[in-house]
Amino acid sequence: MENSGPLSGHIDIPSIPADRPIKLSLTTVCSTIEKYSPWDHLKHPTDETKTPDNAAQLINIYYGVLKSLWPEDWAKGDKGVLLTNNGFGVFIMVFNDILNHLAYKQKTSLFQTSKRKEIKNILKEKYLTHLIEYLKTDERMQNDIRSKSGRGPQSDNAGVLDLKIQEFIPEYSPPRMKEPPFPPVVKEPPAISGIEEAARQAEPRLRDFILERLKRHYGSNKWWKQGLSGNLKQKADDKWAAEVKRKPHLKDDKEQNERKFGYFDLTQLKEIVFYKDNWEQVFEPVFIDKSNFERRINDIIVLRNPVSHKRKMDDQDVIDGIGGLLWLSKCINDQTLNPYAEKII
Repeated sequence: MENSGPLSGHIDIPSIPADRPIKLSLTTVCSTIEKYSPWDHLKHPTDETKTPDNAAQLINIYYGVLKSLWPEDWAKGDKGVLLTNNGFGVFIMVFNDILNHLAYKQKTSLFQTSKRKEIKNILKEKYLTHLIEYLKTDERMQNDIRSKSGRGPQSDNAGVLDLKIQEFIPEYSPPRMKEPPFPPVVKEPPAISGIEEAARQAEPRLRDFILERLKRHYGSNKWWKQGLSGNLKQKADDKWAAEVKRKPHLKDDKEQNERKFGYFDLTQLKEIVFYKDNWEQVFEPVFIDKSNFERRINDIIVLRNPVSHKRKMDDQDVIDGIGGLLWLSKCINDQTLNPYAEKII
């Protein structure tokens, strides 16, 4: 790893001149990898002598992704987070947890040399992008990772990062998460009235968020043409035509397309998010996993439908809906959708 890959030049090897700027000690790198790499899953399928090379390649891929997601911190070296000795311990533990989760999901084939591109994409898109975006904004957590040494505190910090991954991968649950580094905050169940209000707000709040992202990506003059399917635009045009018949003064409205966009419900908003390049170019950086996005929005629809149609909610509606609303509130940074937020309890 010292000769090639993202960690090249960042490991303190005794034979290297002392005046070179060094970030990581060789002792830290070797002992951490020895203790916390999932060797059982990294064994070469036919030749165990190649196992160290196989592990090194995966670690290089992992750190290459971290470097690409947070280049500003990487450039800081041992003044940042990723390239400190304590940070290396924390992130190797997270690496161990991710690989164990993939093995649990019976995806060890991703550890093979022929799957390097695929596992790089999975590490980036499913596990690390959301994690690093969170870490960039939490200076207290950055300081904890830099300053807290020893395997216990490092494992605690890795557990906090694992919790962030779990927000987008619900079935991700490494053993270290069972013992949180600080007492969990016990939240009272949200009042039904708060859930109903959040459910009513979900559609317009998500609609506003999607509209803003489409305009930002395609431009204020092209978003309607390029960001929506012909079928959805036709449905909106038909509704608009009927509206104009009732209210002729609307025919010269300069924001007709924005008004038409207001017709779309949650199901149609899902369709817009997945339309052509919208997912990869506009919404994937926000929601990360397409199937999880669809499931969460469906959870909100399940909850919102009883509210909209004045049907009685059952326990399953409430459980699904709370999870979907909490997830969406975090994704689009809108606390009005959080059923636990003080303003709607």
